[in-house]
Amino acid sequence: MTKLTIAILSLCVASSTLAGEPDDKAPALLTTKVLPLNLAMTAARAAFDACAKHKVGVSVAIVDRSGLVKTLAKGDGAGAYTLDAARRKAYTAANIGLPTGKFEELLRAHPDVWSMRQVTDILVIGGGLPILAGSELIGGIGVSGAPSTQADEECAQSGIDAIKRSLTP
Repeated sequence: MTKLTIAILSLCVASSTLAGEPDDKAPALLTTKVLPLNLAMTAARAAFDACAKHKVGVSVAIVDRSGLVKTLAKGDGAGAYTLDAARRKAYTAANIGLPTGKFEELLRAHPDVWSMRQVTDILVIGGGLPILAGSELIGGIGVSGAPSTQADEECAQSGIDAIKRSLTP
């Protein structure tokens, strides 16, 4: 046998040993809830409608549990920055599992971790909310461009409220 053949056989034996026998107590597959596109679009529309009373353009983003965009739209008259800000707020809420305004408060209270705001795509400012199905985190919604971050959050909450019935188990 050549050294290459011995090396390949050794790797095969090692990998089969590491794989071991399946644990009968552990589930074979994990199941997770997924935010479907139609609900994401419904939530976005409701957030836009709620922000219409402010008579300013906003952007709305909905992301899945990992922070990947499901829907992203810039409203008429919204500033260019609002598109990325809404996406980053949604991403932060989905990955942290907290409203972004609450996350900002927590970071300010703990200056030793304040630098976390520098992590790519994290935006530590109000206007992003996690989307939950029961107690399971399934996504995030972010709104940017309303007159205040509180108004951004209220519009985001309107989006969640519009799909809440579909999210309960």
